Amino acid sequence: IGGAFVKLLLERGENVIGIDNLNPYYDVKLKQERLERITRTKSSSQNWKFYKTNLEDFESIMDIYAKEKPSKVVHRAAQAGVRYSLVDPSAYIQSN
Repeated sequence: IGGAFVKLLLERGENVIGIDNLNPYYDVKLKQERLERITRTKSSSQNWKFYKTNLEDFESIMDIYAKEKPSKVVHRAAQAGVRYSLVDPSAYIQSN
């Protein structure tokens, strides 16, 4: 969902900043392939930036905000797999 949304915004000419920690909950290779597809989008060269960091890393997020000065934020980050919340509830608290 997030990747498709980013591609839609880029096609509209919007500037988009992606932030993800690329955690291994599901195949990191799949996530990297999606990022590569976004990067190959025609308008991505000027309008797309990606930062690999955790949303819980307050200093890193504040550095990104200071540098990029976003005017809008769309939060699409979440820990996937609701059943996993029974195994590791803290992962959901931290990322959701």
